[in-house]
Amino acid sequence: MLGALRHVSVLATVVIVGTALGWSLFNRLEAPRRMTPQLRAALATHAAPQDIVVDVNFSIEAFHITYLQREGHIVRVERRRVYLDEVSPANIWAVARNYWVARVALQTHPQ
Repeated sequence: MLGALRHVSVLATVVIVGTALGWSLFNRLEAPRRMTPQLRAALATHAAPQDIVVDVNFSIEAFHITYLQREGHIVRVERRRVYLDEVSPANIWAVARNYWVARVALQTHPQ
């Protein structure tokens, strides 16, 4: 039995699964840090969709736009910033868990 556990394919599988689980856990733990305090407070008190701003760590490409379109309605894009309307709380958390997201904040609408 111990000989089978030492087989290279078993060890490689354990390393790959462990790395994937660690990466997923890291991004889940980092998500609140990527959100502004105002956004975290809004999510704690409101279950309604929010209008958010997503800042990314590098130039936005087609993949990022396609992904963010699934999470909310894109209003506009400015260099490394995407404005999204009507994003559900679950989708806000999903966006914040991405490694390429630097910050997620509430949009400030003029009064």
